[in-house]
Amino acid sequence: MPDPRLIEIIPEGVLPICADDGATPLSIYARPLRPQVEPASSEPRVAIILRGVGIGQLATLEAILRLPSDMSFALSPYAREIDRQSGEIREEGHEVFLDLPLISREQIFEDAGPKVLVPAAGEAENLTRLKWSMARVAGYAGLLAISGSDGFISPDVKDLLTRQAETRGLGLVTHSLPDKTMAASQNNHARIDILIHRDVSSNGIDEALQRLTAEAKKNGSALGVAVITPLAIERLKKWSEGLTAQGVRLVPASAVLLQQR
Repeated sequence: MPDPRLIEIIPEGVLPICADDGATPLSIYARPLRPQVEPASSEPRVAIILRGVGIGQLATLEAILRLPSDMSFALSPYAREIDRQSGEIREEGHEVFLDLPLISREQIFEDAGPKVLVPAAGEAENLTRLKWSMARVAGYAGLLAISGSDGFISPDVKDLLTRQAETRGLGLVTHSLPDKTMAASQNNHARIDILIHRDVSSNGIDEALQRLTAEAKKNGSALGVAVITPLAIERLKKWSEGLTAQGVRLVPASAVLLQQR
């Protein structure tokens, strides 16, 4: 059940907030790192977030049951029975993010739904739409913000998301890091290293995951995002089974946000 300290009740549902005692949704809903027999602080870490979760309920169930619990799930606010699906995901040990509907170009080539964040809507309307999405379900650790096929987020929308994530104690995962002028205390923003789209072949998924692993070995950690499909689930499962042999540790996305070891 969601922590009652971390919710603000509004007509549309409940919004995440920071607790009076300093607890945040990111810290409370993050999946704890599994203890290691022989801790290795220098071991490369890699994280995966599956996006679009909840739209296809069969694919979501397959991912819950087949993929390691250290993989994170980003629920679409348009998902049906979203509370039930979120509960099932968390019961199996996966942490939950919210997959925001977002488009940065005025010419839209995909249907992002009626609550899409788009620069032309203006800040007030975008905040109303964002609150609708955030209030759809409780118990998520952060926001996943990817715009269309290129991942680009307009400065105005990015600023809105950054401020809301900071104020509400949420993680924020995007294609870009925070501005250099941002307060040094903000450590809840992570950049996506590899993005795997829906219409990618089996070989294409494998190559992307190999690049993600190489990025983790090079930089110490790496974060990838993949659209949930039966093919992606199959390839992710096979890839994850070979990580230990490569000396790479699979961790929840929150561990990258929080820089946990």
